Amino acid sequence: MNNQLSKLKDTTLVSQLSLIGTHDSCTYGVKFPFKFTSRCQRLTLEEQLAIGVRYFDIRLNLVKGQLMAYHGLACCHISWVEIQRIFERFLAENPKEIVFVRILRADDIFKTKTTDEEWIEALGDDMSGTYRSCFSDTPIGDLRGKTACVNLMWQWMFPYYENKDYRYWSTKMGIARKISSISALQDIHTPGRLNIINFNSRGSIGCLPIPYPEGFASKLSKEITELKGTAPVWYMFDFPELFEHLFEGILSRNDKYKEQ
Repeated sequence: MNNQLSKLKDTTLVSQLSLIGTHDSCTYGVKFPFKFTSRCQRLTLEEQLAIGVRYFDIRLNLVKGQLMAYHGLACCHISWVEIQRIFERFLAENPKEIVFVRILRADDIFKTKTTDEEWIEALGDDMSGTYRSCFSDTPIGDLRGKTACVNLMWQWMFPYYENKDYRYWSTKMGIARKISSISALQDIHTPGRLNIINFNSRGSIGCLPIPYPEGFASKLSKEITELKGTAPVWYMFDFPELFEHLFEGILSRNDKYKEQ
């Protein structure tokens, strides 16, 4: 799936695309004991790119002068500099593709040590290869071969809607609730805005995360055999390899923008 965007017309707008993304994209690197509650990915960034992921959710904390990927308290053991190098290598080999990222401060865990201003300053020093724009929409021809920032901290570069329903359980009722939430949002489309739907598997019981989120993702993937919407949607998956049966249908929504 390394050439999915290469075949589309340069005039195609970002908001017209349907894309595959990942939620907390770097969490394949978390270690014991956090891997039981905080890991949302098993595939590396390279492996995610290979199966078709083009949108990445990157959470960073500034630790000892270096921006590191985190998920809550869990360190993902990869730096922002290393993340950028992975994307740069992929784009050098696939110069007509685009990597989209949203970059957030992981949480407020280190806020007593680092101000938002220091975090932004460190990020700015390390973002020489990342495209940033205040345009509400952009033709993909302007972005080919680049890493494009959709969201920086809490500032939207490309405005979007996103579902944030974490109140579910790893039960039949919880799966049904999640499917209902996804189905209700699939046909939302406002020109110039992205519609982002999370297949996140880290629900909660009260304020506690569900242990073994991969189990929830596995159950969800078996219940969802197709996606019936036709509007452009960016789907963000936990454990995307479990949902590969959906990818062809998602990406077929881009067929109308292919070069003839």
